[in-house]
This record gives sequence, structure tokens and C-alpha cells, in this order.
Amino acid sequence: MDRREDSRYPRRIQVRFWTGGIRKPSLGYTMNVSSSGMYITTNRVLPRGTRLRVELSSGDGSGLMVEAVVARSDRPLVQQALNTMGVRFLTPRELVSELVPEIAATPPQTPSRSPEGVYRLAFADHAHFLAAYRRDLSTGALFVPTEEPAPLHADVTVEISVPEAAPIRLEGRVVHRFEPGEGNLLAGMGLELTSPEEALESLRVLAASIEQGPSSGAGWQ
Repeated sequence: MDRREDSRYPRRIQVRFWTGGIRKPSLGYTMNVSSSGMYITTNRVLPRGTRLRVELSSGDGSGLMVEAVVARSDRPLVQQALNTMGVRFLTPRELVSELVPEIAATPPQTPSRSPEGVYRLAFADHAHFLAAYRRDLSTGALFVPTEEPAPLHADVTVEISVPEAAPIRLEGRVVHRFEPGEGNLLAGMGLELTSPEEALESLRVLAASIEQGPSSGAGWQ
């Protein structure tokens, strides 16, 4: 709830929320809503850190269910004051991490874009690089997660970094584009690699050297 870059909009929307193991929902109303969370006025204020499921209901019968965590609890100093709590929406990464804890221990592979327009994609470890190589790179494709995908059919440069190896620059053409904020779990762009053969060969050598172990020496710095 302290993400100041997210604008808050005053809205009064009825909500129901549940905590683990409790079937009967608690009731409340939103005071304001942002893209990352909301403030709720309710008779049941939960402690900070409480995990909950929230259902928002609009007047036309439509609704939305979100997973959230209590980020702030405000209890009134006088009886007439409102009980409020701020809740933060959980991200897809956080939700999947509950099922696959290893994800939480691995930094997200979100590339930064340099001033000259190069997307830098840093893999956290060898296992994640090998997974991407076997799934995409070996077939001449690559998905680049980014909040700033290049236009469709644009030619882009991606610099891949793997621990203990020299960076490899690849050229590609955007064939799929996934816009942020359109219901996509992950924004980004799908590339068809157009790199020279030597760059693709560098990928193959690096993947092979990792699979064989550091004793091979091939492709390592």
C-alpha cells in the first residue's frame, strides 16, 4: 500500500473477504482503489500480514475475486471512527511461489533496456538458462518479459547473461506482443531469432558446457 506510483481512486464498492479455514465471509466497503491494492472499511480488521481472498461486487451484478494480504490495519481511537485496513493484491509470481517455493528464492528474470535499446536478460542460474534454451532458444525463438515490448515486426537486440559466462548478444524480430495491463499474467514479446550463425553457435556451446559441467571449460569466461 506504500507504492506511491499507483494512483488511488475513491470508490465505494462492496467487498466480501475470507481468511484461511473460515467459510463465512466478512463484509466491508472500499474507500479507495489502486492497481496494487485498496483500503477497506469493515467491522473486522485483520492483523498485518494476514492472507485473504477478496470478492468485489458492483451494482450491475458483475464482480472480481482477488488474492491479497493485509498491508496496514487502522483501529479507531474513538468508537465512532471507521475501522479500516489496507490490502495489497498478490502478484502472479507470489501466487505461483506458494505452489513452487523455489520460484520465491529466484530473482525474477526481468530485463532492463539500455539507452541504446538493447534488452538485457540476466538468468539467475544455469538451470533457468538451460530451461529457456531447451524450450525456446534451441528452436530459434525467445520470450522476453518486459513492460516495454517493442512494436510488432520490429528488429531488436537482446543481451543474454548467464553466471560465469560471457554475455551473448542476439538479434531477433518481434512476432508476438503481450501488452501490460490487458489481463496478461506476464507482459513481453516473443522473438524469432535472426542472429548470425556464430551467435547461435555460442548459445549451443554454452548450453553444452553447462550440461557437461565446469570441467569442460568450453564457453566459460
